[in-house]
Amino acid sequence: GCVEVLELKVINGGHDWPGSFGNMDISASEEIWRFVSKFNLNGLIDCDPTFIQTSSIKFKPQVLKVVNVLGKEVNHLINQPMFYIYKDGTVEKKLFISK
Repeated sequence: GCVEVLELKVINGGHDWPGSFGNMDISASEEIWRFVSKFNLNGLIDCDPTFIQTSSIKFKPQVLKVVNVLGKEVNHLINQPMFYIYKDGTVEKKLFISK
């Protein structure tokens, strides 16, 4: 009881300190403080060993570039499909329609 495990994975973060330079998806300093401030010399503060909680933190990925269907980088298109390519490797298809 009263044990906590937390994993934060920074995809394509390289060898830098996230939040100071390079990858800005999270602030490593803030995340470390948020974790260690939950403990004192006796362990987890205000711990109820009968309570189990799981959570998932979602971070908004940063856009690497936006391209059209031909792969050409674009800013913003109306009535044409665009592909948002994010730093974490994900791709999102978007279509903005005007009346």
